[in-house]
Amino acid sequence: MTKEETTMKKIGSKWKWMPVLLAVVALLSSVPATALTETASASHTLPRATIPEHTSYVSDIYAGVVHLKADDEAVAVASVDGQNRVVVTAVGKGSTTVSYWYQNSAGAGWVSASLPVTVSGESQSGASVSAASIGITFTQGTAVHMTPGASSTVSGIKKSGSPIRADQLLWVSSSDSVVKVNSRTGEMTGVGKGTATVFAVDPTDQLCAGVTVTVA
Repeated sequence: MTKEETTMKKIGSKWKWMPVLLAVVALLSSVPATALTETASASHTLPRATIPEHTSYVSDIYAGVVHLKADDEAVAVASVDGQNRVVVTAVGKGSTTVSYWYQNSAGAGWVSASLPVTVSGESQSGASVSAASIGITFTQGTAVHMTPGASSTVSGIKKSGSPIRADQLLWVSSSDSVVKVNSRTGEMTGVGKGTATVFAVDPTDQLCAGVTVTVA
């Protein structure tokens, strides 16, 4: 093999990786800057939120929220609603911490927040009235059975006795490894065998109801 042929072979071996390199560059460029380059300009711990089971805590309205995480999702799960508010839904008794970054206005620095959460006891909000006339209820019942890969939605949703649409609520799953739920539409999809709770949250009135989902 001549010197020229050897050189061309080396160049060709390097160029064959160019499509892969370009794909990696494209993937990195699609990641939001907040995940790669931003740092929090301040941090603070919010006052502890103590909430009963199956109720929710709703934060102030932010310009943006990233890095949202609940340390123990057996106690509480966290999500962001359409108004950029952090919604923490109580799942079971105990204590956990919800952490997230937020912006108070577009272009402002990110603030790292830590919210201690205690879930203690069951909600007594409906103790003196009929369960059918207060809060969020489901006429189809509160138990759903499905297989992995199957999808289902909750029908007959009412708020204080009046019908409402699923997209008027925020939907959160207590375990994405069992069932995933579309936070806007409430469509549930079975993932793995087990039992989880899908919560329907009304961030405005801080009402909450749950559907027990069994995937088998």
